[in-house]
Amino acid sequence: MTAGFWGLGQTSGDSLRSVSRRPGGFTQIEIAIAAVVLAVGILGVFASFAFAIQSTRFSGRMTQAVTWNRQVLELIRSATSPSPSPCLPPRSRV
Repeated sequence: MTAGFWGLGQTSGDSLRSVSRRPGGFTQIEIAIAAVVLAVGILGVFASFAFAIQSTRFSGRMTQAVTWNRQVLELIRSATSPSPSPCLPPRSRV
């Protein structure tokens, strides 16, 4: 018997391998859990893409609505306002 770490006896010089009782690699449970975690992550990414596409479509529709409303308001303003006097500067548009 040889003296080991802190004077504890070791039966062989190959004791580091005997500490780990299972061979290298992953168990089926570990692989299954990793697959579930990966699948949940991928589903989360796909869900965020779907939300981003929906938000982009909504923003495009809102932009079209605002543009259309501004055009209608401009037509109403031009139809109801008297023609500007040639002596006055043009009105600023907002």
